[in-house]
Amino acid sequence: MTTLLRRPDPVAFDTDDDLHRLASARRDRVRFVNVPAWRYLALDGTEQPGSEGYQLAIAALFGTAYRLHFALKARGVAAPVGGLEGLYWLTPEQRMSDDATGTAPDVEWRWRMLIAVPPEATEDEVDAAVRAGEPTDVLRRLYLDRWTEGPSAQILHVGPYEAERPTLRRLADAITAAGLRPRGPHHEIYLNDPRRAGPDRTKTVLRQGVEAAV
Repeated sequence: MTTLLRRPDPVAFDTDDDLHRLASARRDRVRFVNVPAWRYLALDGTEQPGSEGYQLAIAALFGTAYRLHFALKARGVAAPVGGLEGLYWLTPEQRMSDDATGTAPDVEWRWRMLIAVPPEATEDEVDAAVRAGEPTDVLRRLYLDRWTEGPSAQILHVGPYEAERPTLRRLADAITAAGLRPRGPHHEIYLNDPRRAGPDRTKTVLRQGVEAAV
């Protein structure tokens, strides 16, 4: 007797044109979303997260984002500064390692830090916000990126970054159960600052692009 394996039901991806609403996630279940094209202030690097180079990149992004915020405010546009996000090109083995943040010495880092640009901002305003900053080597690497993340799966992690492995495992299992596989970089959306909230109350949306499994 031949047993037919049941294919997973098709996944319904939530859609929205508001990135803040799309970033909503829960700890107890994986949410599938379809992220539209968006513009981001972006900085690429290869330094270890937490290092001086990594922190300088974050400072340059926020400095530019706030200059853009005040320029928009001056013309009557109320557009809050977006939160920090990070893309990390890591192998599945690295993402699932005991050291989920990849601080192990053999990890070769490649990351892109992002802050979403308000839709009301023109490219001239973005360019002016960049040029108004102190012309450091880091700021010279900052650019405007237009990126379509597309179909993705996400879950909320609460706790230290180095304790992400169980949450990443739940995310990976849900992706497999849905008949999908990971696609593209690992994406983290930082909802608060661990220096203020404390490590145990740090909230991070863990997102992974997905596609149909072959």
